[in-house]
Amino acid sequence: MTGDENPYVIDYKTGNPDFPHQSTADQFFDETQFEAYRALGYHIANRLLRDEKDIGEFNRLRTAARNTSPSERGDG
Repeated sequence: MTGDENPYVIDYKTGNPDFPHQSTADQFFDETQFEAYRALGYHIANRLLRDEKDIGEFNRLRTAARNTSPSERGDG
């Protein structure tokens, strides 16, 4: 965490010191935990894709991946 996350994520971290490195042994996240991870993921993606050039490159790669057959990817 970088400290510039939204208050919800920071509050969750305050009450859950292991966040975001909590064990995955319990796969049944409650709504609060799920939302904290979702919000953190959104924050990370936003920081990575700040300018239009990055977003354009991401969209290009995503489209290319969607248009690749499973055998070309090694999935089939």
